[in-house]
Amino acid sequence: MAGFREFQTGEVLTAGNVNDYLMQQAVMKFADASARDTALGTAVGGDNALREGMVAWLDSTDEVLTYDGTSWSALRNAGIGTNAVSTLSNTVFTTTSTSFSDVTDLTVTITPSSATSKVLVVGFIAIAEGGGGRAIAVLARGGTAIAGQGTGGIASATTANTNTSGLAVIDSPATTSATVYSFRVAASGAGVTAYVNRNSTGATPTFSSSITAIEVAA
Repeated sequence: MAGFREFQTGEVLTAGNVNDYLMQQAVMKFADASARDTALGTAVGGDNALREGMVAWLDSTDEVLTYDGTSWSALRNAGIGTNAVSTLSNTVFTTTSTSFSDVTDLTVTITPSSATSKVLVVGFIAIAEGGGGRAIAVLARGGTAIAGQGTGGIASATTANTNTSGLAVIDSPATTSATVYSFRVAASGAGVTAYVNRNSTGATPTFSSSITAIEVAA
């Protein structure tokens, strides 16, 4: 694509000018991705009309996409996008295991629209311990901790009183597949119980915890 050009009065408009300055710089409209690929091709080169910088509208998804020379991606405003999932839970969760496990009802699944997108994960968790040890929480993606690795975790209760901790993390999942974020909790050792959403002396929920994942444009 040759870029912007200002045509002069009386200038002959060639086929090359039409293709290069008009056709390829318009927002093209297609029924869906299949119709777009049939018209433009799926790679730059050869007889394909596809070129880096093209912009297309798809009726099927009601969105504008741009082609970066390799793939099509949704055109979004910089900053926080509209793809967001969240959960708020006062479900009581307990564990005596020293291995981390997902907290009931504190898991969200988000599917990024682009592999270059970031995901802003914001969470709050209320934990307590019983048994003279520690209740440890981490934030995980796909079961692997991305915040709070180590013995301290992102929240570490050492008393029967509930400790509420919050965090905000910008993650780079680098995928367009469904991505699971969760709080995971473990006890620090034998004889220790970790509690979520309650203290160690009461059976009824006294707190709430939450987790939110928001896709952020790259």
